[in-house]
Amino acid sequence: NNAVRASAVIIEVDAPWTDANNTTAITVGSSTDTDLLFKASDIDLTSAGQYRSDFHYIWPSSSTVQLVAEVTQGTASAGTARVSVEIETEGSIQPTDYGLVTDNGSI
Repeated sequence: NNAVRASAVIIEVDAPWTDANNTTAITVGSSTDTDLLFKASDIDLTSAGQYRSDFHYIWPSSSTVQLVAEVTQGTASAGTARVSVEIETEGSIQPTDYGLVTDNGSI
């Protein structure tokens, strides 16, 4: 009974998001449930640091899943964050770095 598991989502806020409000958010999930793995309430984008969600979710290996990270700018005018998702397949952890998320007012 093979499966694929998202074992953790880590978001590192490198630079606090200037003027972020309650609609400024980063969420991580699947294409059908965009905050399945990381909810907006799991992070404070106005404070630099590492935020982690250990919400383990398992998909059957026969599933095709598209993971998505969504950024909602709200009133933020600047800030950076990095999103990583740890995926476990056949007993091994494979961190996946989806790159730098930057809000420079152009989102």
